[in-house]
Amino acid sequence: MKRVFEKVKPDSRIIIGYSSSLFLLLVVYVVTLVANNKLKEKTKLVEHTYQVRFDLESLISKIKDAETGVRGFAITKNSDFLDPYLHSQESVDSLYKLLWDATSDNPVQRMYLRELKDSYDKRFIVFERYLAYTRNGQIDTAYKVIEQQLVAKRLMNNIRRVVDIMQKEEAKLLEERDKNQKATFSSINTITITSLLLTLVLVIIGFVTYTSENRARKVALQNTSSS
Repeated sequence: MKRVFEKVKPDSRIIIGYSSSLFLLLVVYVVTLVANNKLKEKTKLVEHTYQVRFDLESLISKIKDAETGVRGFAITKNSDFLDPYLHSQESVDSLYKLLWDATSDNPVQRMYLRELKDSYDKRFIVFERYLAYTRNGQIDTAYKVIEQQLVAKRLMNNIRRVVDIMQKEEAKLLEERDKNQKATFSSINTITITSLLLTLVLVIIGFVTYTSENRARKVALQNTSSS
């Protein structure tokens, strides 16, 4: 009887096979979990960069709208043209704050932001001076029209220059972060496919081993019964 139990007891290979499968699945789960967390981080960085670029474009667009509104009012004296200008500085300041918070980890971009704010603050001062001059019927002889327009032009050119530099910097970051995101996604796919293949192989080996062991048990029982 002792010999029968020795023959029918599970082969150590089956135990090792199923234990290996379980351990492999556990390892794959942990690795995939870590990789997924990294992918989420990479995705957030990519989205963050897109948002910074969008806010930069929105900021300069608000200033351009204000400029168009002031110019339209100066030509027509129709206050409806000032609609884009009204509260435009508040909108620009709000966008600036968003950009400042978004670039907390980028001292270079913050340096450009300081320059950008200095230029657009001065540009809005020029707006106010020009509007005051226009509302007074253009009789303020102390106001130098051409000189102020040249100042406005220089300020607007600098705003465009700074925004363009910042956009290029964000484009570099976007390219790098996009590559990292794709690499992480590719790694997850590789891990998933490899783990599935290994698990399938282990299951097949386990099934084959179990089948052969099951046949051995039946033979052992038959031999025992016949004897």
